[in-house]
Amino acid sequence: MNPFTKILVVEDDSTSSKLMAYHLRMMGFKNVTEVEDGDSALEQLKKEKADLVIADWHMPNLNGLDLFKAIREEGLWRDIPFS
Repeated sequence: MNPFTKILVVEDDSTSSKLMAYHLRMMGFKNVTEVEDGDSALEQLKKEKADLVIADWHMPNLNGLDLFKAIREEGLWRDIPFS
């Protein structure tokens, strides 16, 4: 486990997002970023490529499945693990 792995949490429910980020940090991950929907996730990925994306499926604007497709279509992000 690399504690500096860049993890992007995409979750529209703030309580769930905070809880997930908390547990990831308790597991030793130091670089966890939270965003609230798929559109925000794409903007964040443009700023800084993540090593792992953990996303909710049911979100406003751009849902998890469409986010997954957008990430796979972008050559620079194609190799990012997505959960």
